[in-house]
Amino acid sequence: RFLANERVSEDKILAGQLAAPELAFTNPEIYLVDQLVSDNPRAATSGNSLSLYLAKLACLGDYLARAKDPPRGNIVMWRGISRLNDIQLGFSARSSTCG
Repeated sequence: RFLANERVSEDKILAGQLAAPELAFTNPEIYLVDQLVSDNPRAATSGNSLSLYLAKLACLGDYLARAKDPPRGNIVMWRGISRLNDIQLGFSARSSTCG
């Protein structure tokens, strides 16, 4: 359980366990992120976890994930969320029948 005033980092949330991506993403979002952002070989061996999908979401927000890059920030994550929402809206509009 998290306290409202406590700032909890991603590392604290995932410490000691692999959280499922379904905690933060819907199944269509997981599908779209998998299609849009390829796994790097190192991440592919670690399995599908929430941390992997947060990194993919940051990549949608133009985070390059290079070795010397600083940790991803709020602006990058918001850009990724915004892009994913736009893509999901287009995907759902194409999937549904019109008229």
